[in-house]
Amino acid sequence: MTKPRLSSNVSPPLRVDLGPSRALSIALVAIGVVAGVGLFLTDLPIVATCAAAPACALWGFVLARGERARMTRRFVLHADGRVVVDDAPAEDLRVDWQGPVASLTWTRDARRQRLVAWPDVLDAAQRRELRLWALTRLSRAAPAAVAP
Repeated sequence: MTKPRLSSNVSPPLRVDLGPSRALSIALVAIGVVAGVGLFLTDLPIVATCAAAPACALWGFVLARGERARMTRRFVLHADGRVVVDDAPAEDLRVDWQGPVASLTWTRDARRQRLVAWPDVLDAAQRRELRLWALTRLSRAAPAAVAP
């Protein structure tokens, strides 16, 4: 006697957790320090340079600390195009790519929100799944290429 198979054509939703990026934090600190050092190569008076250089480095540390304190955002991307961000529905999710860096932009509560996913936050398998999800969504939204 065979058991009935429970099968479904519906694929499970893609779950992506995007936390703070360590690589971005390090880059922000490095940019702040390099900016402070770079001031010494300008024609600014030495008094202004000595006052502004630590401010540049400090600002880099402040930005890095803000990135490290950023909360983890949970994206649930359904096959039918529905998007849930942090347990609340979102509309018009757009994924743009610059190499391995993904930029996610969406609308929630009539406000446009944006998040950049660096490679240390989004591994290769998740990047591939996110690209496939975005491609299937674009192919559904595209109009027919031939006349009816």
